[in-house]
Amino acid sequence: MGVSGLLPLLKPIQAAAHISEFKGQRLAVDGFAWLHKAAFGSAEDLALNRPTDRPQQWVMRKVEFLKRCGVDVLIVFDGGALPSKRGTDEKRHALRDQAHKEALALMSRGRRSEAVNLFQKATRITQEMVHQLTELLKSQRIPFVVAPYEADAQLVYLEKAGYATGIISEDSDLVVYGAQMLVTKLDPSGGCVTVDGSRISSCSDLELGSEVPLEYLRYMAILSGCDYCDGVPNVGPKRAARYIRRWQTPEAIIKALRMDGYNSSPDFLERFHAANFTFLYQRVYCPEARRLVHLNEPEDELDEKVDFHIGAEIPQGLARAIATGLVHPRTHKTFPANKTAKPTNLRGFFAPKNEYTGDVKRLPEQLRRKKPVVLVAKPVDLAVRTASAENMLSPTRTKTSPALTSSHFFSIPSSPDQAEKENKPFNFNTMLSSEPDRSDDDIEESSIVFGTPNKDTTLPQTPVTCAKRKSTLFEEFGYNASTPKRRVVTPTGSSGVAKKPTITPTITPSSTPQARPKKSAISPLTVQRVPGSSQSNLMRFAYKAN
Repeated sequence: MGVSGLLPLLKPIQAAAHISEFKGQRLAVDGFAWLHKAAFGSAEDLALNRPTDRPQQWVMRKVEFLKRCGVDVLIVFDGGALPSKRGTDEKRHALRDQAHKEALALMSRGRRSEAVNLFQKATRITQEMVHQLTELLKSQRIPFVVAPYEADAQLVYLEKAGYATGIISEDSDLVVYGAQMLVTKLDPSGGCVTVDGSRISSCSDLELGSEVPLEYLRYMAILSGCDYCDGVPNVGPKRAARYIRRWQTPEAIIKALRMDGYNSSPDFLERFHAANFTFLYQRVYCPEARRLVHLNEPEDELDEKVDFHIGAEIPQGLARAIATGLVHPRTHKTFPANKTAKPTNLRGFFAPKNEYTGDVKRLPEQLRRKKPVVLVAKPVDLAVRTASAENMLSPTRTKTSPALTSSHFFSIPSSPDQAEKENKPFNFNTMLSSEPDRSDDDIEESSIVFGTPNKDTTLPQTPVTCAKRKSTLFEEFGYNASTPKRRVVTPTGSSGVAKKPTITPTITPSSTPQARPKKSAISPLTVQRVPGSSQSNLMRFAYKAN
């Protein structure tokens, strides 16, 4: 979390800026801090173990914003636990556990707004969440590094080695590590505050003299309290700076503080040196050498105690696997393989399958389709074919085809006389199935069976008749008496009357009025499949007057 009270003392080297001023440069970003800030909006879901990907989406939007501003980013995440920070981590975990318990108690009493505030205090960022984010970064080709231990030291090393020209973070102790350009307080519009660490000597409020060595800055951070040491009670940065300027060495400083009543623990000097060595020699990952190195190379070989506090050595292969996000940095176990596809929309990408969401495993197959799924039926040729079954399915209209009338749109005869004149059945073409023609006798003898289809009763295999559903035949296609400007042929039995239908205003009336047709018996409507149709979607209804 940084050194308390240090950032206000650095005002002389702070300046208001806009992130676009770093156009064409690469900035290293504290990804763990971004993810933690993004998790505040989903604190309730995370605390109650509800699946959510909103924190990862928030970080990706920030990355896209920086890219639009012309800034390249290098995301850095925290890795394993550092022994020097064990005490601080335990205290923070205890506070989060307590806040989580209190939030659950408030939720049980219906006080949700108060519980959400406590859930935010109990927010934890797990390595599984980091792994999900790294997978997204890989899909977008955004470089990242998972530090072997602390991200702060890794960020400063990347800047020092020339991999980045600045650091985006809210932790002020990066200046203590030796950061030269720190970008803080980045807002959604791109406004930010820059801290120029190279001009640290111009900070008169530090009271460290005209030339401030980085060593004095580390001493001030340790005495006033940092992540690696609790510090001396009632000693802030300014007071610590006065003692450092006068006494200079750690032993003399601590002795003078005790004589003035600022008591510290008996082992404070030992913890002071451990924190100082952690700031100096903490292990980080070198992308070029692909192994762990020290933030600052020590002049002499470090003893075992110092080596313990700065983080244990990790084999080269394992260190590389941790840095690339393939291995858990604490358990050293591989993460499960990512079976989901590259996302095209970040929202809902990590949502698991449940009763409200589809199967995400089928998403890649749908995205890879070269042709869209056709959800509409194949259009039916409206021209009436009068020659033969082959001519009826031919895409070329013959010269002997009659002019289109309202009855031709659905292949319905204008009158029974017309059917008798042609002496052949008229065809009603719909989009159901296809099969070679069968004789009328075979069709009339078949019957339709409703219920669970099987190989004997399935429509695509056996032509059926609709004699038992004459009165509702056209209702399933939307043709009924209530439809405006439509009249349909409604068979009423063997002695029913078939009235002349009026479908569309494109009727070409005959010059000679026709006499009202006589009543004639209509044979039961039959269903016959038309050969040559695709995807089993074409069927014709054939009927003829007796």
